[in-house]
Amino acid sequence: MTEPQIEFDALSPESQDRLINSSLNLMRDLTEIHGSERGMALWDKISEVLGNDLKGKLFFGMISGHYSFNGVMFTKTNTNSPVPAIKAIRTATGAGLKEAKDIYDYVRDVGPKRIECKGESRLRLLQELRESGNTAH
Repeated sequence: MTEPQIEFDALSPESQDRLINSSLNLMRDLTEIHGSERGMALWDKISEVLGNDLKGKLFFGMISGHYSFNGVMFTKTNTNSPVPAIKAIRTATGAGLKEAKDIYDYVRDVGPKRIECKGESRLRLLQELRESGNTAH
């Protein structure tokens, strides 16, 4: 008997991001380490296990170099230098200083937080967070 597929749209945005990011990393690593035949074997099985919704998101993530969600998962802060991260959050989202600092403080004190932004703002935020020593995907 086949297990039911994952209801991708029923997952929280954070879980969706995490699942896609880890799946993309697995696909890339498996293909780089064990070759394209193994990568294709995994690709063929993905929809059976994870469903077509996730497979479609993975496909677009692979061809574009990133997946097209309207947000960034900010996972770890560089506590030595919060200013660049707060500034990047403000620029990408249009948030005020207090809102951006609250996001930064939440990630520092509690854990990962999804930051809503689109297109070029998303890519710029990712780059600026990473360049300033923070972790995001």
